[in-house]
Amino acid sequence: MKTVRASLAFPATGVEHRIPVVRVLVEDVSKADAAASVVGSADLHDVVVPAEGTTVDVDVDYPGEPAGARLTVRAHGSANGDSDRFAAGDFLSTQSIPPADEVVIPLRAI
Repeated sequence: MKTVRASLAFPATGVEHRIPVVRVLVEDVSKADAAASVVGSADLHDVVVPAEGTTVDVDVDYPGEPAGARLTVRAHGSANGDSDRFAAGDFLSTQSIPPADEVVIPLRAI
């Protein structure tokens, strides 16, 4: 088992946000014609994002990288608590970031 420490970089928005659920996923994205497979995940609950932004750390366990796989780490802070759908007020990662011992995941407010 491996662990990635993800530092979630929430941007400054000028307004404090309370995010019910932040989900961080490690996914296998190696199949171009299929949906990504989740190989590790972690949820944070009731995250407060100050108006000036903040960084929040979370550890995600995953089984390692199988031969031929391409893994990426992503995050979704859901303003309404539904991490399966995107909505106004959410925070999303928009870059492909491979897992390492420590990664920084910049988030964007939508």
